[in-house]
Amino acid sequence: MPTVEGPCLNRTANAALAGAFIGTFYGSCVNLWYPDPTQEISTSKKFGAAVMKTEPRAWFRGLVRPAVWFTAVGSSFAVAECFAEVARNKRDSLNAGFGGVVAGAVMGSISRRADLMVSSAIGCGILMFGMDYSTSNIAADRGDVFHKMYDTLPEKHEESATLRALKEKYQEFKDN
Repeated sequence: MPTVEGPCLNRTANAALAGAFIGTFYGSCVNLWYPDPTQEISTSKKFGAAVMKTEPRAWFRGLVRPAVWFTAVGSSFAVAECFAEVARNKRDSLNAGFGGVVAGAVMGSISRRADLMVSSAIGCGILMFGMDYSTSNIAADRGDVFHKMYDTLPEKHEESATLRALKEKYQEFKDN
């Protein structure tokens, strides 16, 4: 798994843009999944009768709210990981664990309960530490993985016996 390179500002901007894109996609899927009209509570009744149409303001809120939270989680992870990297002057899995703790706290803050915030921070920190710690060495034989990724072609191309026989049989395709 490639590591993220570059200055902190670039990493944070990339995480924020990815979070905004994924959050917008999630919000649009949620808005489109439910066929019921989305309405604001304060304006759902006009003259005592319910209006059965989707209001753009309510639909927009359902689209933007997940995008903001996904952006906040992604950028908080990137900022915290970068801060840990600069403060410790090391690039290792503990930085990802610290970033996961902060991102988990932001995720848990959606519920507005401290116990869920702490538990999601701990769980996300452990998950991100484990992912960063194990993904670079997930293969049993790293030589095999390197060979599959980079050494699939020989240094000098050698034609197979079947291809040589076909080229002898069909002389007009000999140079292809």
